[in-house]
Amino acid sequence: MDQIIRINKKKIPYRTTIRLGDTSFTFVFRYNSVTDQFTADLLVGEEILVVGEPLIYGSPLFRDVYDERFPPVALVPFDSTGKLERVGWKELGESVFLYIITPEDVFGD
Repeated sequence: MDQIIRINKKKIPYRTTIRLGDTSFTFVFRYNSVTDQFTADLLVGEEILVVGEPLIYGSPLFRDVYDERFPPVALVPFDSTGKLERVGWKELGESVFLYIITPEDVFGD
């Protein structure tokens, strides 16, 4: 579990394209300063799959709406040091990162 998607807080809101499996996905990252919460939109090409998915610590993104159009991996906000358990402005990119978790990470090779 060492692959991460780096979210550049200084650029928010911004979009970035990331290849996961055989597909390029576009993520739009946003931040709500009132609730101290990050969200992600997910697109494939021009097709919008999800808007405003909250980044919740330890919870895979898009788990409630997953189908074959979504990334073939889990994307989980996590702190590998075990010290923090939230995804706020102070935490994200400091010790909490968006990890790419593959089946191999869970089940081994």
